[in-house]
Amino acid sequence: MAFTGAYLLPLFVASLAKKYPELQVEIPELTSKEMVMHFEDVSLDGAITMAPFIKEGYYEEDLFKESFVLYISPKHPLFKKNSSAMG
Repeated sequence: MAFTGAYLLPLFVASLAKKYPELQVEIPELTSKEMVMHFEDVSLDGAITMAPFIKEGYYEEDLFKESFVLYISPKHPLFKKNSSAMG
């Protein structure tokens, strides 16, 4: 399962199921193009994705402000090459 599904959905699904027991949740893995297609044919009501991909016509809200961090071991050759850039 993609990053969004594996890490974020468990945070939402349990609380949504308790609050809205009639809610039906399906978790398909779709490309951005497939999401747009399913929005257009009304077979998809909402989506959580890593990057915005729709320009207009849909409600969009940032859920988190996360940074991704790269760590390099001091023993790896890239550490010496990039240590000045790492500050």
